[in-house]
Amino acid sequence: MKNSYFFLISLSLFFFGCYSADEEIIIVPKGFKGNVLIIFNQPSGVPAQYEGGKRLYKIPPNGVLKTQLPSNDGWSKMPMFYYEEINKKNLLPYYPVLRNVKDTSVVFAYGGTVGSVIKNVKTDELLKFMEYHVGNKREVETSYNEVQKLDILKLAE
Repeated sequence: MKNSYFFLISLSLFFFGCYSADEEIIIVPKGFKGNVLIIFNQPSGVPAQYEGGKRLYKIPPNGVLKTQLPSNDGWSKMPMFYYEEINKKNLLPYYPVLRNVKDTSVVFAYGGTVGSVIKNVKTDELLKFMEYHVGNKREVETSYNEVQKLDILKLAE
């Protein structure tokens, strides 16, 4: 019985000690396939946008969105991806794990990798970003390999 109380208290502290992030909606251009990068804390970036209390990211055709929003740290539900506009017929399936994709022809969103690079060595200032991919399974695998070659600091300029 004593162990049960200890477990419940520990579990409560764990869940209440973690903070949650904003839910996210990501809109990509119609027919878009490739990598999606969201670069945070960009003074000349797109101002904060929300839809129904959720962060709204409208990705430009090049796949790189610079936003004034800070990084979205904490626990969150999976993002909702849409082509062009928010409606049920434009909803893209989202898979956080690539091996769970069984139909290799279906177009879907994948990822959610959070990253950072040192922007200024003297001040240890970080540039934070989020990485996703859109396409069928082969296209997502290709996109994943291609994004590893990108210079995130140059993209943020």
